[in-house]
Amino acid sequence: MEIVSKKEVLKLVNVIIIATLIGIAVPVILYIINFGDEKISKSSADWGTFGDFIGGVMGTILNLITAFLSLISVYITLKIAIRIHENEIKYNQDNIIREQERFEKEIELTHAQSKPYPYIDVITFISKTEISIANYGTGPLIIKEFKVIYKNNDEFLHLFALLFNKANDCINNLEVFYDDTETHVISPGKSKQLILLERGDNVDNLKNEGYQKICKEILMDSKIFIVYEDIFGNQNSGLFNIV
Repeated sequence: MEIVSKKEVLKLVNVIIIATLIGIAVPVILYIINFGDEKISKSSADWGTFGDFIGGVMGTILNLITAFLSLISVYITLKIAIRIHENEIKYNQDNIIREQERFEKEIELTHAQSKPYPYIDVITFISKTEISIANYGTGPLIIKEFKVIYKNNDEFLHLFALLFNKANDCINNLEVFYDDTETHVISPGKSKQLILLERGDNVDNLKNEGYQKICKEILMDSKIFIVYEDIFGNQNSGLFNIV
């Protein structure tokens, strides 16, 4: 964008030319009107007087034109300075907007790269049942609340409490390892064992299979509810089937 348009410059030049011509013509015309009846003098003194008259008038006009041009120069300089200042402000504002957008995109990318993904991992055999909670995401899984819901009604703090309440005889005859903590922090690609059911020392394989089957049926009617966060404090929740 032009600071001073070509039309404005041409207009100013035309005004100066016209003003100069008028400034030259007016004193000459006035001189002719007042002294036109006289014959053209051959005296150098008369011509000197005429020259002084023209010089005085023209000098004044030229001084006015010079002052006018100075004002125009100051005006153009101020206009250039204002435009430069406006461009600098706009450039700085654009830079701030670009930096803010870049920062927001980096934050979004960081959030996306640090997002946890909880998953209930179940390993079942005839003689063994293992249930773990795994993190298949790209960021730490921070579990703030954990509970087990049986048939959408009864709630328990952990899996062992569920099985102890619903299948006490089975639990007493199995080797049980469990985690009863309410909060967990699981790194990406890692898992944490919630409960492991194995054959007891004094239980034969047939009874063990029966106990395992009863426990699995109870687990099939249960769900795990968790409230979890990522490292930025963004909270989410999920309800997961166990088996």
